[in-house]
Amino acid sequence: MATDGIFITWIATILVLLFGANSSAAYEIVHIDTASQLIEHFGEKLQILDVRTPEEYALGHIPHAHNLNIGNQSFKQQILALNPDMPILVYCRSGVRAESAASILASAGFTEIYLMKAEFSSWMKSHPVA
Repeated sequence: MATDGIFITWIATILVLLFGANSSAAYEIVHIDTASQLIEHFGEKLQILDVRTPEEYALGHIPHAHNLNIGNQSFKQQILALNPDMPILVYCRSGVRAESAASILASAGFTEIYLMKAEFSSWMKSHPVA
């Protein structure tokens, strides 16, 4: 029947609209050039979050970055000290930990999250480190 096809199409459209909107990433993946532009554009209004270990952080990091080790059991509690209404750039060495952190930040109410993924070694080569 023609009405069955219309009904199924209508239900499928509703499901795509409902679940498709929720499945989009809650953060934007950026490369080092874009990260540099964000830092320049936002200045002190951009929170920079390094989620590596303190030992990795000590070897070099983006200037003004907060170091909150995602491997620390209190990580979710520690991010509460950050402002969810301000943009945040999150990074680690390869991007795996930063991606997990970005998801946690999104679930904690952060809305403008930039993920610098898998390029910190390139950042170190092209930018002065703190």
